[in-house]
Amino acid sequence: MSRGSAAAGWEAAAAQSPRTPSAASDDTACQVDIFPNVDFICLVAGAIPWYKELAGGLPIAPLGRVGPAVVRAAGCALLAGNLWLRMTSLDCFVEKKTPVAHHQAARVMITDGPFEYSRNPTYVSMVGALGAFGLIMNSWWGVASAAPLFAYLHFHVIPAEEAYMRNRFPEFAEYMQAAPRWLGPL
Repeated sequence: MSRGSAAAGWEAAAAQSPRTPSAASDDTACQVDIFPNVDFICLVAGAIPWYKELAGGLPIAPLGRVGPAVVRAAGCALLAGNLWLRMTSLDCFVEKKTPVAHHQAARVMITDGPFEYSRNPTYVSMVGALGAFGLIMNSWWGVASAAPLFAYLHFHVIPAEEAYMRNRFPEFAEYMQAAPRWLGPL
């Protein structure tokens, strides 16, 4: 099934049984404990070895005239793209009038905009922005700092959210088939 036909099928199913605040069967919120500032902690963990020049700072491009500038420019472009993705994703929550926070019950299931291509575009933007900072630092340490955040979200946060969404919105199982957890095969 292609992405377009899967998304079209999902949209048709959603149109037949829309979920609104009054139609939601349960007012409980997603029960997942999220470690505060985990993204910032990962950023600092990547910046410290770079700053202390462990293994020479593990530069991506060797110091010279062009190499680091190209890597840093790519990092700035990646950061801008991830900030755009984050803002676009959060705008979807505002438009649908459903909370982003875990301590509040989801009112509707969002499947359009960036959510058509990823079930977790806000997390994609967080991990991508962290990797972008590594490029801006021109350091593999910084890029690698995105790995613990990815693992934490992938193995701890997202499974709890998906279980909550499957329980709250029966159509979520079909949406899981239409949109990947991250991007592509991930």
